[in-house]
Amino acid sequence: MRVAGVQMVSGDDVAANLAQAAPLVDAAAAAGATLVLLPENFGFMGTRPVDKLAVREPDRGGEVRRATP
Repeated sequence: MRVAGVQMVSGDDVAANLAQAAPLVDAAAAAGATLVLLPENFGFMGTRPVDKLAVREPDRGGEVRRATP
């Protein structure tokens, strides 16, 4: 098994973060990775803890969930 770790700088725009992560995950898979690990807050990094409440997703769905297999 080949594992890859993605390093990225996330901000407060979920769509932009997903757009940044997608080619990194694709590149890791193209290099043979069968497991790709992303940073804990790759989808959103707000300036205050309460900022996460504005972009929270339902348990089964949401933009980040749809973007990750």
